Amino acid sequence: MTRSLLFCALLTLPSAACSLSSGLPEQSPALADMEEPLDLRTEPDDEARRAALPKGTFSGLYLRDARETLEQKLNEPEAVVVDRVVENSPAAKAGLLPGDLLLEVEVAGEARAVGTPSEWRQLELQSRPGTEVALLVDRAGREAETTLTLVERVHTPARELSERYREEPRLGVGVRTATEVEARAAELGPGWESKFASFEYEAAASASLGQVHRAVAHDGRDLAVKLQYPDMRSAVEADLVQLGMLFSVHRRMRPAVETSEVLKELSERLRE
Repeated sequence: MTRSLLFCALLTLPSAACSLSSGLPEQSPALADMEEPLDLRTEPDDEARRAALPKGTFSGLYLRDARETLEQKLNEPEAVVVDRVVENSPAAKAGLLPGDLLLEVEVAGEARAVGTPSEWRQLELQSRPGTEVALLVDRAGREAETTLTLVERVHTPARELSERYREEPRLGVGVRTATEVEARAAELGPGWESKFASFEYEAAASASLGQVHRAVAHDGRDLAVKLQYPDMRSAVEADLVQLGMLFSVHRRMRPAVETSEVLKELSERLRE
C-alpha cells in the first residue's frame, strides 16, 4: 500500500511542477513601443521658417558628401563632390562639372578645406555679392584651379531632404541629418567671431558631447564657450530610443516598476 501511494505521488510531481509560474511574460513584447520617434522618421514641417531665413549669395554650385555610408560619415570628411551645376551660373562660368571633387577654397587670401556641403552653404551665407572665391578641384585624378564670383541670391534654394542612416537595415542606431532650419538654429550664425573680443580655436577641455573654448566678451569678461559636436542631437535621440526600448521590455517583465518618468527625466536632462 505504501509503494502504491509513493508511486502515485511521483506521477503527480511533473504536473505540479508544470503549474509553477516563473513570472516571465508568455508573449514577446509588442514592437509598437519600440519604434523610433516619429520626428526621426518624417521630414520636419519647417518650410515656412526656412523660407524666412536670410538667402545669402548664389554660386550655382550644389555639392554632396563624398562619404556614402554611416560608417564612412563617422570619419573626418576630406572633400565634397560637385553634384549639380546650374546653367549660366557663376559655377558654370568657372568651368565646374558634376563629379569634380572640391578640395579647397580661398576667400580674401584665406584658404580652407570644404568637407561638407553645409560648409559651402555657410560660405555663401557669410559672403557678399561680388566676392571672388578661388577653388582647388580634383577632376579624374588631376588637380586644377578656377575662380568664381558670388552674386546675390534672389530665391530661397530648393529644399534638401534630410537623410536617414541605420547601422543595419532593421537593427541598430538610427539617425537623421538636421534640416537647414535646425542646423542654422544650432549655430552662432554668420560672422559669429564678431560676438567675441577674442576666441581661442583650440579647445581648453573636451567631453563626450562637446568641448569648451576660452573667449573674451566685448566688456572684458572671460567666457567659457561650450560647443556641441556636430550631429550630437541625432546621436542623443538615437540613444534615447534604445533606452526606451529597454524600458519597454522591463515594464512587461516587471509591470510594478514604472519607468516612464525615469525616461522622461533622463530625456529632458540630456536634451538641455
